[in-house]
Amino acid sequence: MDSDTPRHFRLADIVERHLPGVTQIIAAHHMQACLICLDYHRHVSGLQLTVVNEQTNEKYYLNWDEQVDDQMRRSWKDLQEATEQGAVAIAILLVINCTEYTIIERAAKGNGFDYWLLEDALYDENELIPTGTARLEVSGIIHAEKEREIRARVKEKIKQTQVSDDGHLPALIMVIEFSRPEAHMVRKR
Repeated sequence: MDSDTPRHFRLADIVERHLPGVTQIIAAHHMQACLICLDYHRHVSGLQLTVVNEQTNEKYYLNWDEQVDDQMRRSWKDLQEATEQGAVAIAILLVINCTEYTIIERAAKGNGFDYWLLEDALYDENELIPTGTARLEVSGIIHAEKEREIRARVKEKIKQTQVSDDGHLPALIMVIEFSRPEAHMVRKR
């Protein structure tokens, strides 16, 4: 496949792939919330997801086989919660497909970020308590009227991670906007 051909990502990969810090049940929870957000905007499988980072805008195709039904919609009636949880699904998908990291642990509240990351190459499943080498902060927006709303959220999340900057670990900030859909990804060193 040449580098100009957009890659295809399957949303179910976050459930099927072994992630040290996310169980299959939690991953399925995030995936279901993401499906609700995509369904809210009447997106269909095969949609183009734009990943905006400091240097480029990359295009990926997002695919899924799962169907949203009325029971699922009733279960996720709080669209704000679905947006927060669904954004994590996209972030996980991008972490495992577009970075050198895997997710090793959910961070405790008050740390200024959501997940601990570790380079795939350093992960050892026999290590009892792996140590994170980077941080992941995720935020979701169901619909941004203007681009500046997304940029403002990115700035807010960068500032939020300052609480844990004393560890001198890089942070990956992802803001997912579902109506376009876009993922804004910033690496903070």
